[in-house]
Amino acid sequence: MDVHAEGRWASSGPVFNLGSTCRTKVGKTVSKIGQAALVSTAEHKWASAHDLRRAFGVYWASRVQPAVLMRLMRHSTIQTTMKYYVGQEIDSVFDAMQESEAPYTIADTSDQTEKTPQWV
Repeated sequence: MDVHAEGRWASSGPVFNLGSTCRTKVGKTVSKIGQAALVSTAEHKWASAHDLRRAFGVYWASRVQPAVLMRLMRHSTIQTTMKYYVGQEIDSVFDAMQESEAPYTIADTSDQTEKTPQWV
């Protein structure tokens, strides 16, 4: 783990210094698990370790402030966090609306009369 001399966590860089061979092995293992679970991120591409990282960022983006997410993701600048994670849920909602077969409309209620509640 990347720890400063005074015992505090470093704010950027890898969480674990595994070396490239171990990182590759971990990535391949995660992809095999994704394939066995039929979790794909694109056609003919199974979930990877980086996809898990992205999912973590997306999950926390709507739950914490951008500065906190920046530290959780270990980004060196807030711009990276803002670019890839903050506001992404708005884009996905808009995309879902655009792809929907049923059009979104606001009903015209101008001709409806106010009804008296049953308990009155």
